[in-house]
Amino acid sequence: MSDRRKILLSIILGFTCVILWNTYYNSFDKMYTIGIVTGTQIGKSSGTSVVYEFNYNGRKYSGLTGKGYYSAKKGDRFIVEFGKNNQSVSSMLLYYPVPDSLEMGVPESGWTEIPNEIKKYRLKIKGDFGLREYFHTD
Repeated sequence: MSDRRKILLSIILGFTCVILWNTYYNSFDKMYTIGIVTGTQIGKSSGTSVVYEFNYNGRKYSGLTGKGYYSAKKGDRFIVEFGKNNQSVSSMLLYYPVPDSLEMGVPESGWTEIPNEIKKYRLKIKGDFGLREYFHTD
Protein backbone atom coordinates (compact mmCIF):
# COMPACT_ATOMS: atom_id res chain seq x y z
CA MET A 1 0.00 0.00 0.00
CA SER A 2 1.41 3.39 -0.94
CA ASP A 3 2.06 6.14 1.60
CA ARG A 4 -0.64 8.30 0.03
CA ARG A 5 -3.26 5.57 0.51
CA LYS A 6 -2.16 5.01 4.12
CA ILE A 7 -2.54 8.72 4.88
CA LEU A 8 -5.95 8.87 3.21
CA LEU A 9 -7.10 5.74 5.06
CA SER A 10 -5.88 7.22 8.37
CA ILE A 11 -7.80 10.46 7.76
CA ILE A 12 -11.00 8.62 6.84
CA LEU A 13 -10.65 6.32 9.85
CA GLY A 14 -10.04 9.32 12.14
CA PHE A 15 -13.15 11.16 10.91
CA THR A 16 -15.21 7.97 11.23
CA CYS A 17 -14.09 7.51 14.86
CA VAL A 18 -14.92 11.13 15.71
CA ILE A 19 -18.40 10.82 14.15
CA LEU A 20 -19.09 7.54 15.97
CA TRP A 21 -17.91 8.94 19.33
CA ASN A 22 -20.03 12.10 18.92
CA THR A 23 -23.07 10.00 18.00
CA TYR A 24 -22.54 7.84 21.10
CA TYR A 25 -21.94 10.85 23.38
CA ASN A 26 -24.94 12.75 22.05
CA SER A 27 -27.23 9.75 22.57
CA PHE A 28 -27.33 10.46 26.33
CA ASP A 29 -29.63 12.96 28.05
CA LYS A 30 -27.22 15.55 29.44
CA MET A 31 -27.01 16.96 32.95
CA TYR A 32 -24.70 19.72 34.20
CA THR A 33 -22.88 20.47 37.43
CA ILE A 34 -19.73 22.23 38.62
CA GLY A 35 -16.52 20.23 38.60
CA ILE A 36 -13.12 20.98 40.13
CA VAL A 37 -9.79 20.48 38.39
CA THR A 38 -7.66 18.10 40.46
CA GLY A 39 -4.61 18.10 38.21
CA THR A 40 -3.28 17.50 34.72
CA GLN A 41 -1.97 14.45 32.93
CA ILE A 42 0.32 14.30 29.91
CA GLY A 43 -0.18 11.48 27.42
CA LYS A 44 2.35 10.22 24.89
CA SER A 45 0.30 11.24 21.87
CA SER A 46 -2.85 12.79 23.32
CA GLY A 47 -1.31 15.96 24.76
CA THR A 48 -2.27 17.41 28.11
CA SER A 49 -5.53 16.37 29.75
CA VAL A 50 -7.33 17.98 32.67
CA VAL A 51 -8.24 15.61 35.51
CA TYR A 52 -11.45 16.63 37.28
CA GLU A 53 -14.01 15.54 39.85
CA PHE A 54 -17.71 16.25 40.20
CA ASN A 55 -20.55 15.16 42.47
CA TYR A 56 -23.91 13.81 41.39
CA ASN A 57 -26.58 12.40 43.72
CA GLY A 58 -24.14 12.06 46.60
CA ARG A 59 -21.46 10.18 44.62
CA LYS A 60 -18.10 11.47 43.43
CA TYR A 61 -17.06 10.91 39.81
CA SER A 62 -13.85 11.73 37.99
CA GLY A 63 -12.85 12.16 34.39
CA LEU A 64 -10.37 13.49 31.86
CA THR A 65 -10.81 16.20 29.25
CA GLY A 66 -8.29 17.42 26.70
CA LYS A 67 -6.87 20.77 27.82
CA GLY A 68 -6.35 22.14 24.33
CA TYR A 69 -5.73 25.88 24.31
CA TYR A 70 -7.46 26.62 27.61
CA SER A 71 -5.94 27.63 30.90
CA ALA A 72 -6.96 25.24 33.66
CA LYS A 73 -5.08 24.64 36.86
CA LYS A 74 -5.69 22.67 40.03
CA GLY A 75 -8.61 24.10 42.00
CA ASP A 76 -10.27 25.86 39.05
CA ARG A 77 -13.98 25.24 38.60
CA PHE A 78 -15.77 24.60 35.30
CA ILE A 79 -19.09 23.21 34.14
CA VAL A 80 -19.16 19.43 33.67
CA GLU A 81 -21.56 17.87 31.18
CA PHE A 82 -22.43 14.23 31.84
CA GLY A 83 -24.94 11.56 30.89
CA LYS A 84 -28.00 11.53 33.13
CA ASN A 85 -28.10 7.71 33.16
CA ASN A 86 -24.37 7.13 32.61
CA GLN A 87 -22.22 9.51 34.65
CA SER A 88 -18.99 7.88 33.46
CA VAL A 89 -19.59 9.61 30.11
CA SER A 90 -18.63 13.16 31.02
CA SER A 91 -16.71 16.15 29.75
CA MET A 92 -15.45 19.25 31.51
CA LEU A 93 -16.45 22.27 29.44
CA LEU A 94 -13.34 24.42 29.72
CA TYR A 95 -15.09 27.25 27.91
CA TYR A 96 -17.51 27.58 30.86
CA PRO A 97 -15.38 28.72 33.81
CA VAL A 98 -17.06 29.25 37.16
CA PRO A 99 -15.31 32.16 38.91
CA ASP A 100 -14.55 31.86 42.63
CA SER A 101 -16.49 35.09 43.16
CA LEU A 102 -19.67 33.36 41.95
CA GLU A 103 -21.29 31.66 44.92
CA MET A 104 -23.94 29.22 43.73
CA GLY A 105 -25.59 26.28 45.35
CA VAL A 106 -25.38 23.25 43.10
CA PRO A 107 -28.35 20.88 43.38
CA GLU A 108 -27.30 17.34 44.27
CA SER A 109 -29.08 16.11 41.13
CA GLY A 110 -27.40 18.70 38.87
CA TRP A 111 -29.02 20.99 36.32
CA THR A 112 -30.76 20.07 33.07
CA GLU A 113 -29.18 23.13 31.46
CA ILE A 114 -26.34 25.50 32.26
CA PRO A 115 -27.56 28.31 34.54
CA ASN A 116 -27.71 31.81 33.05
CA GLU A 117 -25.47 33.12 35.87
CA ILE A 118 -22.68 30.95 34.46
CA LYS A 119 -23.47 31.40 30.77
CA LYS A 120 -22.38 35.03 30.92
CA TYR A 121 -18.79 33.87 31.69
CA ARG A 122 -18.64 31.62 28.61
CA LEU A 123 -15.39 31.81 26.65
CA LYS A 124 -15.03 31.43 22.91
CA ILE A 125 -14.38 27.81 21.96
CA LYS A 126 -10.74 27.56 20.87
CA GLY A 127 -9.09 25.23 18.42
CA ASP A 128 -10.52 23.33 15.47
CA PHE A 129 -9.86 26.37 13.23
CA GLY A 130 -12.91 28.08 14.70
CA LEU A 131 -15.27 25.46 13.24
CA ARG A 132 -16.33 24.15 16.63
CA GLU A 133 -17.52 27.61 17.67
CA TYR A 134 -19.39 27.98 14.41
CA PHE A 135 -21.33 24.71 14.80
CA HIS A 136 -21.72 24.78 18.60
CA THR A 137 -25.11 25.75 19.98
CA ASP A 138 -26.15 26.33 23.58
